[in-house]
Amino acid sequence: FSRYLDPVIIYNLRSIKEAISDFNLAKKENAENRITFSMVFISVAILLLLLAIWLGINFANSIVLNLEFFFSQAAYNGQRRTISEFLKDLANSFFSDILLNSGEVQKQKLFHGNHTMEKRSKEFLPIQKITRKDQNIQ
Repeated sequence: FSRYLDPVIIYNLRSIKEAISDFNLAKKENAENRITFSMVFISVAILLLLLAIWLGINFANSIVLNLEFFFSQAAYNGQRRTISEFLKDLANSFFSDILLNSGEVQKQKLFHGNHTMEKRSKEFLPIQKITRKDQNIQ
């Protein structure tokens, strides 16, 4: 059962087989590319999530530091303020830090903080000297 086939038909059959094998190879590479793309996408999504968490923590931290400073100043000065005054001071402090963020405001706050620390350390200096003397006696 053998028939003579035209060489053009044989060439076409071979080219079809090659095209089928090329298609199967491209299909396999497409699956591998999808896996690679998925891994990159997941990695970028995780990095963005971590960045959002970090920014959220920093944002919350700035609010807490303003609250802590406000309450420590109020307790130190013995002031009693209403909630509306507290919220007004908090908003002013927060918006001046976040929106203005000027170097001059930061310099003033740093100077005020250093001045407050020096003032407090001078107030507690006699107490520290007494305790040191007591430790030397024992």
